[in-house]
Amino acid sequence: MSIRAVLPPGKMRVLQATTILTNLFRPGFSEALAACEKAWEFSGGNSEALSLAGYIRAVTGEKPKAEAKIQQMLEQKKIGYVPPYNLALVFAGLRETETALHWLEQALADRDVHMTFLLDHKWEELPLVQKRVSVQN
Repeated sequence: MSIRAVLPPGKMRVLQATTILTNLFRPGFSEALAACEKAWEFSGGNSEALSLAGYIRAVTGEKPKAEAKIQQMLEQKKIGYVPPYNLALVFAGLRETETALHWLEQALADRDVHMTFLLDHKWEELPLVQKRVSVQN
């Protein structure tokens, strides 16, 4: 019996997110990327899995693959809600600060619940984001 059959969908998402975040700190990111792919599959297309995969691809220098994740999210946005924070995260990984800030401003306007994660280590690389966050606090 698979873990997918045992856990309800909400618990499965928590398990997937935990697996991804745990593996973000391991060298090479390969386990985190594998967890993102599984999370994408098991969640039925949750944009958070795309966002984290895109961020990982961006910070490891795989720009075309990161941009492909952005395109997937933009396509998904045409038919459903994609949190602006998720797009901002990939642009931040690509060091496209102005575009990341655009999406963060949209996230703020939307009251995106992910905005609390701006204090996360992934945003430390973008001093402009940190500066704006500290000004608004």
